[in-house]
Amino acid sequence: MSAELDRLDRSANALAGAGDDEADRLRLREEAVWQVRFETAFADLGEQERGQAAEALRALLREHTAPGGVVAGEGQSVGGNVHIRADHGSAAAPRMGDVTFGNPPQPGPPQG
Repeated sequence: MSAELDRLDRSANALAGAGDDEADRLRLREEAVWQVRFETAFADLGEQERGQAAEALRALLREHTAPGGVVAGEGQSVGGNVHIRADHGSAAAPRMGDVTFGNPPQPGPPQG
């Protein structure tokens, strides 16, 4: 158990020290690694032990998640108010991909 806690600490420290782009990549890798570890550990438990372990994990989540908090995979979660506003023909969002303004090109054969 101590070795797993050490691994978990290393994972948390790596995520805390990573930049934004690296953190996304690292978070996905760590999620996959820890999912396999939990699945393996749960597979080796009997039904009663599995139930106890699941409840212990739920207790940890309650302890380390803000009240009303949300666990977001590829999305975002916010524990307070967020005000996003776009003015003067602009676009605004907490996270957004490519945005193009103006009219789309007329349909027809490719030009060139």
